[in-house]
Amino acid sequence: MPLDNRQLLCREGLRDLLVLDLAVDRDFVSAATAAEIVLWNLVREPGTPSVVVEQLVAEASLDTQTLLALETEADRLILFAGDRSLADLGEGGVGRALREKMERARAERRQPLSHAGPLPSLPPRIISGERFLVTGLLAQGGQGLIFAAVDRELGRAVALKFLRVEGLEIDRNDPFQSMWAPADRDRNQSRVDAFLEEARRTSRLAHPGILDVYELGVTPGDIPFYVMPLVDGPTLGQAVHERYITPLEGLRALGQVAEALAYAHHDHALVHGDVNPDNLILDEFGSVYVLDWGAARYTGSPVDGQDALGSLGYVAPEVLEGTCGVQPSADVFALGVLLFELLTGSRAFPGNTPEAYTQALQANLPISSLLPVPAADERLSDLCNRCLSLDPARRPRDAGEFAATLQAALAGRRRE
Repeated sequence: MPLDNRQLLCREGLRDLLVLDLAVDRDFVSAATAAEIVLWNLVREPGTPSVVVEQLVAEASLDTQTLLALETEADRLILFAGDRSLADLGEGGVGRALREKMERARAERRQPLSHAGPLPSLPPRIISGERFLVTGLLAQGGQGLIFAAVDRELGRAVALKFLRVEGLEIDRNDPFQSMWAPADRDRNQSRVDAFLEEARRTSRLAHPGILDVYELGVTPGDIPFYVMPLVDGPTLGQAVHERYITPLEGLRALGQVAEALAYAHHDHALVHGDVNPDNLILDEFGSVYVLDWGAARYTGSPVDGQDALGSLGYVAPEVLEGTCGVQPSADVFALGVLLFELLTGSRAFPGNTPEAYTQALQANLPISSLLPVPAADERLSDLCNRCLSLDPARRPRDAGEFAATLQAALAGRRRE
């Protein structure tokens, strides 16, 4: 759609124009029909309100959910544009040009020091156990142990994540007393490097839904660890199972998770790779945090062995099979599984072994047939079906589209 229609580029008309352009971009309406809508609004009587959206809905037969999703994305584009001039966006769709400009700005933010070349990483410094009073073990997984502690220097509660590898015994009462023989450390150097990169990568994710990394260090026994805020709350799975939160609050929490993942997808080209209820934790104020970025991979990275796979029940089939590079659609699949669990209280694809999980995936039942009618309206059911498609191309393209669609569905439920 040409940008000759500058009479519509006022603050009041910009949102309607962006919605129309996004509809063209998504093939909801043809460019010729959109041009007719714009032309009609340009020649309407002075002082009469724009009816771009009303005409778009009539021409494209848009439902409320789709319209709200388009309006939400338009609002996000306007928020990005701020007060800068929009008249220099060039020929072509306004929405498309603005999105391209936004992506360029994000790319510049991702590489703020690119003009100086990559900065070499300094080795983590040795931090004595006198700095931290360890109060207990919080969680453990295949890659790490997380302890609750008090930072004596700053007087605040923190969480300490230590590397965990086979053959390394971490003292559960005082991990700073553990020792690592040099030969054992050398044999696990690749695991050490991956753990240090996890800490550095997480520290670059500046989002309210992702915990900060306060510090990175090694113990006197040469065991790497990093320091995070301590969140004393249940995981999303615990909160739902124990009914600490209502189903609607669970859906809103899932929206927060999607926003955090969308930030990683858009601003850092990073796919989490292990989205599951145990990696989502709630604080006392209702905020949700996405934990454990150890399996995260950059978009397009190959699936490099079992360490790259997520948790059974949540990992996307194409990742499990290793048939393509890592894409945001893998996280979207996991979001779909979580959505299904929130709506039904059961797993979408049960299976405790890779073989059983693969068999459940291949059954590929229509998810909508498993959703109880009182628990899910048509919009949520449709979103769930799209996310759990075995074909990544049929899913929402990333967590941002998932978040916008979920938000639109929840907004529609409030109005009804």
